[in-house]
Amino acid sequence: MSKLGRAALALVLVTALAPLAGVAAGASVSAKQKPVSEAKYAKVLCSTYNSVIGADLDAFTSAYNSAPTDDPVAYQTAAVTATNDFLAQLTKRKTKLAKVYPDVDDGKKIAKVMAKDLSGIQAKISAALAKFQAADANGVAFQADVAQFEVAFQLLGVDSTDLSTVTDQDVIGAVGDEKTCKEIFPVVGG
Repeated sequence: MSKLGRAALALVLVTALAPLAGVAAGASVSAKQKPVSEAKYAKVLCSTYNSVIGADLDAFTSAYNSAPTDDPVAYQTAAVTATNDFLAQLTKRKTKLAKVYPDVDDGKKIAKVMAKDLSGIQAKISAALAKFQAADANGVAFQADVAQFEVAFQLLGVDSTDLSTVTDQDVIGAVGDEKTCKEIFPVVGG
């Protein structure tokens, strides 16, 4: 894969994942959740998402762009390692978010809605990674495998959670007031 192709993928990843930030973040709702104020929930929610689309994605992109292009096996190994590292960070972030829910009526339900997209991203990346890992790096179709792997990342923002079910004005207001949410969860009106 050319450096230009990898740079384009990095741009596509940022472009594909950034819109999802406005949609949802989180992990599966667990029994060990604790209620927190709406403001605290908004802060945890947005710091989690900022970490995923910021530092975690930057680390993935940097590692992916550093993969050697002159050796397909080494390239595949480096890409797999970078993707596994990204998935591990995503799991950590989801786990942190899953520990809290807003202390409002239907707070656990809201947390569940907010958890769907990162779980979806994780599932899609994991499926693409499994297929990419199984690809023959020395085979004639490897460039097609690389392209297919990259397309999986490009399509991450295509189907996202409909947040119209989150109607609690206290939660919406807290997200609107949290300055770390301004870029990823812009709240209009109020």
